[in-house]
Amino acid sequence: MRFNAFKIFTLFLFLVTSGTLAEQFIIEEKIFIQTNNSPKKSYTKRQKVNSNISNHQSITYTSKQLGISSEGLNSNISSYQSITYTFKQFGILSEDLVLKEVYPSWSFYIPVYPGYKGGKINLLLEAWGLGKDSYVRIYVDDIPYVSFKGNELPPAVTINLPAYQNKDFIKITIGGFLGYSDNICKDIIEGQSYLIVKKDSQITINYKDIGDIYSVFKSYEPFYSILPSGNLDFYSLAFYLSKQNPFASVKFNDPSSKYKITYDSNTEGIQREGNILKISPKGLDGIKESLTDFLAIGTKVDIGNLIKKKKKIDKQNLLTFADLGYTTSTSKGLINISQYFTINTSQFRGIPKDLRLKLHIAHTPVPVIKSHEANLRIYLNDKLIQAYPLDGYGDKTFDLAIPLSVLQYGPNTLKVTFSRNITPGECSGTIVEGELTVFDDSYFYWNSVEKTPYNISDFIKSLHGKVLFVVKDQSFIPYLINFLSELGKRNTFIDRVDISANIDNNAKNYDFIILFGLDSNINLPVESDKGEFIVKNPLTDVSLFSSKYYKNFVLLQVGKYDKVPVLAIQCWRQECDSIFYNMNFENLYRLFGNVGIFTQDYFISYQVGKKLSITYTVDKGIAYYWNKYKLIVIIAIGLISILFLGYVYKKLTRRVVQ
Repeated sequence: MRFNAFKIFTLFLFLVTSGTLAEQFIIEEKIFIQTNNSPKKSYTKRQKVNSNISNHQSITYTSKQLGISSEGLNSNISSYQSITYTFKQFGILSEDLVLKEVYPSWSFYIPVYPGYKGGKINLLLEAWGLGKDSYVRIYVDDIPYVSFKGNELPPAVTINLPAYQNKDFIKITIGGFLGYSDNICKDIIEGQSYLIVKKDSQITINYKDIGDIYSVFKSYEPFYSILPSGNLDFYSLAFYLSKQNPFASVKFNDPSSKYKITYDSNTEGIQREGNILKISPKGLDGIKESLTDFLAIGTKVDIGNLIKKKKKIDKQNLLTFADLGYTTSTSKGLINISQYFTINTSQFRGIPKDLRLKLHIAHTPVPVIKSHEANLRIYLNDKLIQAYPLDGYGDKTFDLAIPLSVLQYGPNTLKVTFSRNITPGECSGTIVEGELTVFDDSYFYWNSVEKTPYNISDFIKSLHGKVLFVVKDQSFIPYLINFLSELGKRNTFIDRVDISANIDNNAKNYDFIILFGLDSNINLPVESDKGEFIVKNPLTDVSLFSSKYYKNFVLLQVGKYDKVPVLAIQCWRQECDSIFYNMNFENLYRLFGNVGIFTQDYFISYQVGKKLSITYTVDKGIAYYWNKYKLIVIIAIGLISILFLGYVYKKLTRRVVQ
């Protein structure tokens, strides 16, 4: 008994020590996340997206921003199904991830949905240039799971996932020490070693459909088909399905999808019958107000009085780090100790004017030695915007201006770095770690915002608040559903989506309008009713694009209805189903002009107005020449008629002789 107790105590000390050492080796806890649906983003382990895990919406936010996946493992659950995804399919990585830091740490999160019963990860890794003292360590929920010496790292590592159901997510972290020499300074500066996480790594999850409504919205097989409906607004459900489940696939009237969703005015609220979900008008309203307020266990939900409008605290022109989803966090390191924050301009409801940051930090003591000077550096989108010398220690506040020239529509990355100097003699010895804390009461403040995006990319990035979709042509519905689904995966800042067949006075109450088809009330760069058009450079008179050479293409334009920004999408000349089908939503972010064109082979955009101009062409038949010269012809005929009448009058009349 004594011997067993001693072994248990020794094992406990080893685990504690391992965790402590692992923490000491983390210099920058920078988490790179890049999904197959969105640009590369940076997050940190303290980000608040996972802090309120009792709320179902926090699951959505976690999986939405951090990209997740899963699959199964458990020998005692033969009644459960298994599903496998690659990291790329599940939105964790769109490309192989390269970790170059000497002390890297990268995390991703697997959601625990109803019916989850364990799983496994087949992690594909590749390392280069690792030294004899290097190692790679994998953590599950911040607990060391397995470690490998740098020269013993296998190409594939299997991680068995816990089968518990009392958490909302499982956190997987890959970290370690990638040094290759005996000089830590040289390793940090030269960066000769790296670790690659393959996008073809796989996640398998075991699960069971427990048959309730909630498990439809939170499913490991989120393949939905929205059935045809006479109510256009019903199709807005595609946005909310993807917003709740960011790896959802939502299609129109697709018989192969697992779940069929139909509009049923005779249903009370929401009702599930097998894999068919019936939603009433009141149920649709409930989903728009707050989906998680009424998703209850069971097969039927009577909305009744459950639709609640959440009260929001409106902090006029002020946004704290806590509002952005971050909690106070401390990072440790040796030389450059950094924390990263992602700020989306949609959270400001536009591009702020006179934007300033009140930054509240704390840091470890800076020695009073010139060779150990330290400074605080603030970067926005990898550009240094301010730096301050640091001395002493403890709690400090800085008030700095954010240059609007560096701020861009959509996601922006703010980096706060505590930079320390060390002497060459310390590089091969023991270096005392430094620490940096950024408090969540740090805040941005501004005077007003600019809400007018001037190109298609900025329009898509800036969507927030209430968005109205106007569908003038029913043939757009399949693409409309796809568009809404892709938008829901990427944008959590849109509060409400409505769909209408026409633009009316009520449209002025929305923040944005997206139009499928044509409407004469919208002021657009290209006037489609004037026929074929040419995009020209007015300085050189060179034609850049001519519509007459294409049998069909998709035309996108940014305009305005009253003061509301509008994105108009139309098919030019013929059906564009094949073009819509092949359009990648991600390419909308690459359209930096106010006029965008998708053909069968390529996409391109032009900035019409300030730089380029539009001219219109028509076939030069009889109608063309008549319209062009009809005034001259009419005047000529008139003159001839007057002369002829004068001549006739003169010939047929004579002067009376007295």
